[in-house]
Order: sequence, then C-alpha cells, then structure tokens
Amino acid sequence: MKKLKLIMASLFLLIGSNVMAQNGTNPFVGSTHTYEVTRGVAGSTLLWSVLNADESAADVADFSIAANGGETVDITWNTLNGGTNANYIVQLSETAPAASGGCITLRQFVVTVIGNAFDIVIADLPADCSDASGSVIVNSGNNNLGTTSKTFTIDMSTQADMTSASYIPDWEFDYEVTSTNGDLVSVTFDTNTNDPSQALSGKSATGKVTVNNNDYSVQLKVEFNNTWASGDLLTVTLSNGIELTYNTPENLDTNNTGSVTINAMPATTNITTD
Repeated sequence: MKKLKLIMASLFLLIGSNVMAQNGTNPFVGSTHTYEVTRGVAGSTLLWSVLNADESAADVADFSIAANGGETVDITWNTLNGGTNANYIVQLSETAPAASGGCITLRQFVVTVIGNAFDIVIADLPADCSDASGSVIVNSGNNNLGTTSKTFTIDMSTQADMTSASYIPDWEFDYEVTSTNGDLVSVTFDTNTNDPSQALSGKSATGKVTVNNNDYSVQLKVEFNNTWASGDLLTVTLSNGIELTYNTPENLDTNNTGSVTINAMPATTNITTD
C-alpha cells in the first residue's frame, strides 16, 4: 500500500508539471511578463537587472528589458533555464537621492523559465471529389461547375496546458490559402475570430486572424470554383503564431500546413445528337 501511494504521488507530480501554466515566476521561453515595485522614496533611481542563479550577470541574449528605470518593467525571456543555471534572478536596486545619503535597497525575485507549450496546428483533409461530382451538368455554353467548400480545423496543440485559470487563450496567426486551379470565392472563419485584414484575389488569400473568445479551436471554411480534368490542390499555410496574453511565440513552426486534394472530374462533353 505504501508503494502504491508513492507511485500515485509521483504520477500527480508528473501531471502537475505537465499542465503548469506560465506566469511571471514560471514564464514560457519567448514570453514577456511584467514585474513591478512601489518606489520607496521620491526622486530615487531605479535600475532593473537579470542575474544567473549564482548572481553573476545573465547573458544579454537571454532576456530583454523594456523601459528600464521605472517602477514597472516588461521582461522577455529568451532562453530556457536548465543545467547549472537552475533559475534567473530579477533584481531591482533603488538608490536614494544624494541629498538623502544615496543609500541603496536591493530586491530580488526568482524566475525559472520553462519549456514553451504554445503551438498551433492544422491537418490535411482526405482527398475528395468536388461538389459537382455526380451532379447533372446542364448543357450550357460555359459548363459552369459551381463551387466546392472545405472546412479546416485550427487548434492550439496543447490544450491541456492552456486550461489553467491563470491562462487566457487569446492568440493570433497569419494565414495564406492557395488553390492550384480553381479561383477562390471566399475564405471565412467562425464567429470567434476577428479577421479585418484579408486580401483575396484569384487563387490566393492572405490575412491575420485574432482569436479572442477563450477558444482553443477555430474553423476555416474555404469556397473555390470547381475545375474539369485538372482537379485542384487547396493549401492552407499558417505562420507567426503568437499567444497574446504574454506575447509568446509558437514553440515550433511544424504542422502549420494543411491541404486537400480535389480529384479530377472527367471532362465529358455536352451531349449532342444528329
């Protein structure tokens, strides 16, 4: 029984570490977090710095501090902690005015940068015929085949890591949709997104989508003109994925392309008679 309890405790620890949400104490690598103090004396000088675990100065490539010198700063964490450098130390020094003696107060805050779990993914759809397949094509001069629509799902790939109450899944990404043969008619996302910048022309569409309704998944519907014997290949490419709450970039830029093959229809002629 004692061994079972130890095993279960280990499992809980493992699960807890896997779903730990980021914050200013445990930020994802690549994220930006805010650190602040209240000034102790008017007219003092404030200076923020980042140290290694042994209190030596951290490499300038490991972090960046925006607007240093105030009571509030934003720090972007560029390098994962690990090995001999188990954590970073955020240090704030406040130096009193010379007229007051120039005494210095130091404050420190320990930060451990963890692996980035934010990612977005899209998958291929199975090859299919166009929506015109099996439908009667009217004997007309232009043989208009109509359109086909396909819907892709775009997900945050690590939803379990995103469901902490301290984590708000606001995210955005750029996209490009291309068609090899049929012109695009429309590219639309579900109602949980904001896409004010779309540019659509011919066989290409580009834009930026913001997801700001606490959703981990969005739907992308593409409508395009059907073609004859050439068929079509529709491709969606995602890029520049970022989690907006902490300005966290994607962990990897893999699984960012989804496509669907539209098999060719026989280019049967109109029916004629003698």
